[in-house]
Amino acid sequence: MAASARGLFRATGKKSRPVAVNSGADLGGANLRGANLRGANLGGANLGGAELGVKKLAGTRPFFTIGPIGSRSDYLQAFITDKGVMIRAGCFFDTRDQFEEAIAVTHGMNEHGTEYLAALALIDAHAELWAPKEEVAA
Repeated sequence: MAASARGLFRATGKKSRPVAVNSGADLGGANLRGANLRGANLGGANLGGAELGVKKLAGTRPFFTIGPIGSRSDYLQAFITDKGVMIRAGCFFDTRDQFEEAIAVTHGMNEHGTEYLAALALIDAHAELWAPKEEVAA
């Protein structure tokens, strides 16, 4: 873990503390598994190579957040990884495609489903712009 990221994460067991990240932090190579990034200001942070479990963040802008949106009026987080785009929304954390399926089952085309699908379109555009083509699975 980069020296400037030491002590930022307290992600042991089932509880994790909110991340206190100053703009411009170097989190390259950090293990973010279990980290609570809700409300974290990651503007200017270097997240290159940071790990999310068995996945590694990829690209120059691997973290994207939108919100508050949806049925929970909460933040939706997207991570560009070496295994594809991952989505965190509340307790959901899985692939982009699994999130789209969950939207269809849970919300269909109600106002929340429509809003989540619009967010996915923005996330897809972001990933297309910033994901390294050779590292991220389609």
